Amino acid sequence: MILLEGLFFKAGEFYMNFKNTENLFDSVSNCYDYSEEEYYYIIDDSYDYDDGYDRELYQAKKKKSRFMSIAAFLFVLNIAGAVLYCSNDMRTIKASTAGTANYACAPTEKPVEIKEEEVPLAAEEGEEAEPTPTPTPEMLEHLKDYYNQNNDLIGWLTIDGTPINNPVMFTPEDQNYYLDKDFRGNYLKAGTLFIDANSQIGADESNIIIYGHNMKNQTMFGSLKKYANYDYYQEHKYITFDTLYEAGNYEVMVAFYAKILKASDQSFKYYKFTRASCPEGYQLFLDNVFDKALYNTAITKDMCKFGQGDRFITLSTCSYHTDNGRFVVIAKKID
Repeated sequence: MILLEGLFFKAGEFYMNFKNTENLFDSVSNCYDYSEEEYYYIIDDSYDYDDGYDRELYQAKKKKSRFMSIAAFLFVLNIAGAVLYCSNDMRTIKASTAGTANYACAPTEKPVEIKEEEVPLAAEEGEEAEPTPTPTPEMLEHLKDYYNQNNDLIGWLTIDGTPINNPVMFTPEDQNYYLDKDFRGNYLKAGTLFIDANSQIGADESNIIIYGHNMKNQTMFGSLKKYANYDYYQEHKYITFDTLYEAGNYEVMVAFYAKILKASDQSFKYYKFTRASCPEGYQLFLDNVFDKALYNTAITKDMCKFGQGDRFITLSTCSYHTDNGRFVVIAKKID
């Protein structure tokens, strides 16, 4: 019985190997839906197959395979009786090997049990891992007392050698609250310096706009218009603006005259730029303020690039050169 089974497998294997060779080219061709022109190109004798397949050699092997297939078929007929005798055993063998034809070696060892990965309790489904606590920043020492007196304080502006040495307030819910109030909230015509409600403290590509009255007695921003003079700029090119948690040193970049425009006017409005969210918006800001500049400074347009974390402050006050006129100084953070 064992001998007959061996003969059957050898004969079957012998026959199927040659039969598969005969059908190889046809099966490959049938995998694709070629057009007539493409199909001709594939079977053209002059085509240099990428896998090095030789057309003439293929034809010779095809003829040989047909001859051998016939011989194998006759051989199989001679042992047909033996095959019938052991057919039941063969079905058992085929069933036991089903599903392993695509493997070089069928696994014989016991499958390894795959255990579920242990997951920390905090990361279980439906739960969130505890976030790492963010250190609380330390308020600048010289601002603590003022902040304790009035929590609307956002920073302090100083320009050495000028009367400007003032607290700066921030009330986003009512931007103009300190327009006519002193630091303690009492009425004062000169008001207190305050920043635009849309300003974003500490953000990259940002512009903090600080407003102040142009007072005749030089308080608030009464001395700011002196930056129209280049010599004055040379003597006062550095500005300090410390926010509650960060010291900031700035250098004057441009000074220019402007005016408040109608809402329908599509011209550039310096007082609308508080942060650039894209290179195009940032470049538009730079192009316009440098075009308006009264003179060149040490800070050039080429030194300002989107994505490098540039920060600016804009000091804005009234000017009487035209209706709704403004005088503006913009400085770039240098450290």
